Amino acid sequence: MKTEKGRTVMSMGYTKSKGSWDALGNHLLTSYETAVAPASAGMRPGRTRRTFVRAYSGDGHVLCGGAGNSAADTLEMIRFAGGYFDENLVPHYYITDYLGSNIAVIRSDGTLVQSTSYYPYGEP
Repeated sequence: MKTEKGRTVMSMGYTKSKGSWDALGNHLLTSYETAVAPASAGMRPGRTRRTFVRAYSGDGHVLCGGAGNSAADTLEMIRFAGGYFDENLVPHYYITDYLGSNIAVIRSDGTLVQSTSYYPYGEP
């Protein structure tokens, strides 16, 4: 992970993730990029193109967009205290453990969407 022009850049193989924050530390944008072609194909290493962008607003809206220079204009979620609404405005709720860590996400109909396990001492 390195800082590039005020952004944090994580490089995982041929994929980069660039995040932008304002002066108060609020997360504004994450841009995901993939390599155009591997260096072994004769292309200059490090050439990427943006494949996905996710923008965060102060009111809890998360917007996403597609490849190239397209804007983040598709609603992905609206966050609220204790959960979020998805792109179809279906409420999802966070379930927490005794420490307040999120251990599950359930839909309003009770369907389990995500489950997370935490191990003591950072064990995998």
